[in-house]
Amino acid sequence: MQVVSLNYKNSSLEEREAAWKNWQAADGVILKTCNRVELYTKENDGKSAILHLFKLASGLESQILGESEILGQINKLRETLNDSYLRKIFDQAVKVGRKVRRETGISRGNVSVASVAVTLLGKEKNKKIIVIGSGKVTEAVLKNLAKRGFQIVLVANRTFAKAQKLASIIEAKAIRFKELAEELIEADLVISSTAAPHFVVVPKQIKPRRKPLVLIDLAVPRDIDPAIAKLTSVSLYNIDDIKETISLNLLKRRIEAIKAEKIIEDGKVLRKIRIGNRSSRLALAQAAEITKQFGEQEIELLTFATSGDLDKETPIDQVEGTDFFTDRIEQALLEKKIDLAIHSAKDLPKEIPSGLEITVFTPSADSSDALVSRNNLKLADLPAGSKVGTSSKRRKEQLLKFAPQVKVVDLRGSIDERLAKLDQGEYDAIIIATIALKRLGLEHRISEKLSFVTASGQGSLALEVRKEDKDLRQWLKQKFI
Repeated sequence: MQVVSLNYKNSSLEEREAAWKNWQAADGVILKTCNRVELYTKENDGKSAILHLFKLASGLESQILGESEILGQINKLRETLNDSYLRKIFDQAVKVGRKVRRETGISRGNVSVASVAVTLLGKEKNKKIIVIGSGKVTEAVLKNLAKRGFQIVLVANRTFAKAQKLASIIEAKAIRFKELAEELIEADLVISSTAAPHFVVVPKQIKPRRKPLVLIDLAVPRDIDPAIAKLTSVSLYNIDDIKETISLNLLKRRIEAIKAEKIIEDGKVLRKIRIGNRSSRLALAQAAEITKQFGEQEIELLTFATSGDLDKETPIDQVEGTDFFTDRIEQALLEKKIDLAIHSAKDLPKEIPSGLEITVFTPSADSSDALVSRNNLKLADLPAGSKVGTSSKRRKEQLLKFAPQVKVVDLRGSIDERLAKLDQGEYDAIIIATIALKRLGLEHRISEKLSFVTASGQGSLALEVRKEDKDLRQWLKQKFI
């Protein structure tokens, strides 16, 4: 079997439409979705085409990694096939796609605004959703929600005719903005994404509630007055809240994609490796960095909250012991609940627990510290009294040496939590390991790389295993050393 694929990666919509028309008389079978059109034909040397179809059925080739709709589309096409050869291959592709979803988490977690919204609403279908605005973001969310059977009201903030046209496509109700307050009375969810320079939803529009109301603000600048969050039975989420949820779930799916590739190739290097890791977005990015080297190896990622994750108030230099960020993971390793632990090397305790060993230290891509400031100021330019956040005793001492004019303030939390505190004005600047920002795609936030003496092992990852697990130790050394 061979395949010609025009998809969102290599073609325009117009090219895919033209191919769909031109291939109608071709001797083969056509798979058509909103993001691709593909022609499958009976030819020799078709291993790559078969592998492509298996990956497609597994959600690995989709624009949204792991989406399930493609498997249904392939199965529907399979049921129409009369050619026994093609039918057999498509049968196997459906089986592989189902197995991937059954044995991995490739399709778990919300990775779209609509799916996050549905989760916030709950499982009931008789919900009323109000969507404000009629731009591209709104249109995409509307079409996704319409598939799920909700009652939808579309509010036009500028062009009513455009709102009517869009509403007619998805069988929704279009209203003018002046009718919003009345519609809000029975609403369960409000999603707003306009280009308005001011708030379009304010507290006075929301009457006392007899049932919960969820509001999602996708606009920049914001559409919904933050004061609304203080109202009884009202929950407000902004674009950053939604993006963080989606980003975390996408990272988890990318890790699960490694397991999916293994199923598709149908080969094993080793037994399934259970990996222990912290649950922050940075920790998941570090796990993905390691596991991408594992090829087709079957893995299972288990996340743990360490003492350092649970206690975000105590300054690091006041904490007893040195296993603050490794204790729960190392305990799981000793109890054989996991086979491999991934740590930031700088977080390792002074003494590794008996029975464990660090088999691999990865090279550090960047061991420097970075300053992130609210106004993109460099350290020397920070005004006197500026609050600079860090939890490291080493960084505090060097701060006072190089910038005696600033006020050093303790700062705890994940990278995203620390940046949020900075953006909210709690700090004027913070210090973060440069490599952490790079791994999260946040290098643009760096105001200045600092010439500080950094922690031993900063930027490096440590792979910890049980000493008795000789096979895994040897396999890891072959992969990384």
